[in-house]
Amino acid sequence: MDKTKLLPDYLPPKLPHREKEMKRLEQLFSEFFEGKMGQKVLLVGSVGVGKTALSQSFGREVGKRAVYVYINCRITRSPFLILVETMRKFHPTFPSRGYSTEEVLNALVEHLDKHDQKLLLVLDELDYLVETEGSDFLYLLTRYPEKNPEAWRIGILATCKSRSFLDKLDASTLGTFIHNLIELNRYTADQLFDILVYRAGEAIAPGKVGRETLRFIADMASATGDARFALEILYRAGCLAEQRGSPQIFPEHVREAKASFYPELKKHVLLELRPQEVLTLLAVARRLRSTKSAYVTAKETYETYQVACEEYGWEPLAYTRFWDNLERLRALGFVTTKLVRGKGATTLLSIEEAPVEVLIQELERLAESFGKTVS
Repeated sequence: MDKTKLLPDYLPPKLPHREKEMKRLEQLFSEFFEGKMGQKVLLVGSVGVGKTALSQSFGREVGKRAVYVYINCRITRSPFLILVETMRKFHPTFPSRGYSTEEVLNALVEHLDKHDQKLLLVLDELDYLVETEGSDFLYLLTRYPEKNPEAWRIGILATCKSRSFLDKLDASTLGTFIHNLIELNRYTADQLFDILVYRAGEAIAPGKVGRETLRFIADMASATGDARFALEILYRAGCLAEQRGSPQIFPEHVREAKASFYPELKKHVLLELRPQEVLTLLAVARRLRSTKSAYVTAKETYETYQVACEEYGWEPLAYTRFWDNLERLRALGFVTTKLVRGKGATTLLSIEEAPVEVLIQELERLAESFGKTVS
C-alpha cells in the first residue's frame, strides 16, 4: 500500500465529482488570465468536501497563464506574513521586517507590473484569518486597485467553511465575493464510493480491497459527506490489514479503524439492553464475522439468532418481534440498516461503531450472565 496517496495533503491527478466546479473556476478566471480584469472567487463548503484540493488543483492547472501561490491562513496567520511569503515567490530573500503590510503589497504589485505577470493567490481557510485578524486585509486587497490600477494583476481564490463568514465582511468586500461564490455540497454515499475506488486504485494493489468494503466505508462517511474522513478510515484499515498480515482489507478492519476515532464501546448502553436484544445484536455480529462481509440480510441473521437462543437457553422470538429488536438496536446506534431494491426490497444489516470481534466478546459475557429461561 502506498500510504502517501491516502494522506490529507496528497493531491491526486483528478478530483471525481468536482469537474463542474473546476469548469466554473475556469469561467470565472478566464478574463483575468486574458489580462482584462482582476478577479476574486470564494469556495464555500464544510470539512472534507474538497475545497483545498479543488483550489490546489486549479492552481496546478494555471500553468504559464499566471504565477500560482498557495497560502494556508491557519498556518500563515497575519496579512503581513501572507504578503511576505507571496513576495518570496519572486524574491526569496525579501525581508520580513522594515515594511508595513501596505508597502509589501505595493512592492508586489510593482513587481507584477514591471514583469508583466499575473498572480493567482489562493488563501485557504480565509475565515480563520478574518476570525482572528478581522477583515481589514480583505478590504485592503479589494480597494487597493483604486490606489494602484495595476493591482488587478492579483487574482484571489479563497476558501471558507460556511456562508456565515460573509456576515463578517464590510459591504464593499462582501460585494466583491458574493457574486463569485461557489458552494461545494457534501458528497453523497455514491460519490464517496467513486472517490474511494479511484484513490484505492492509486494507493492499493489490485485485489487487496473489495468493492463491498469500499462501499461500506462510503456508507459510514455519508452521514457527514466527508471524503477526508472516508479516506482516513481506508488508510487506517489498510494499516491494520498490513500489521495483521491479512491478504486483504476486510470490513472488520474497517470497523476497527472507525472505532479508533471513537474508542468507547457504549458499554453502559449494552448493560441496559434486554436479553433478547443482546441475543439479536450478538446474531448480527456473529453473522458479519462468519461471512466477513460488510452487510448481511435480516433473514439470514434470524437463523443465526435462533442458534444463539438455543445456545443460551432462550426461546426464539417470532420474526416480527425479532425485527422490532433490530429496530431498537438501530435507534440506539448499534446496528445500521440499508434498503436495497432489486426484484424485491431487501434490508441489509451492518455494524459500524465497533469491531464485531470485540462486540461479540462483550455480548457473550452478557448473555452468559442472564441465566437460562424459556420466556
